[in-house]
Amino acid sequence: MEWISTADRMPPMRERVLIARVYEADGPLIVEQSYRSQEGWWKVFGTNLRDKSVKYWMPMPEPPEEVRNES
Repeated sequence: MEWISTADRMPPMRERVLIARVYEADGPLIVEQSYRSQEGWWKVFGTNLRDKSVKYWMPMPEPPEEVRNES
């Protein structure tokens, strides 16, 4: 999977995705799980972010298959 620029397209509303956003003005991008609300805000565990802080997104990867060691 590759990162998609929010300038190119946005994910569907309420679909969980990974986002890369600006955390501090001159800082690096950080990666978090998020979704867009019906109002267009990005939701990240108790915060409301404006669209302009999110630069890229990608679909959530499939979770790893759990391997059980049966003895």
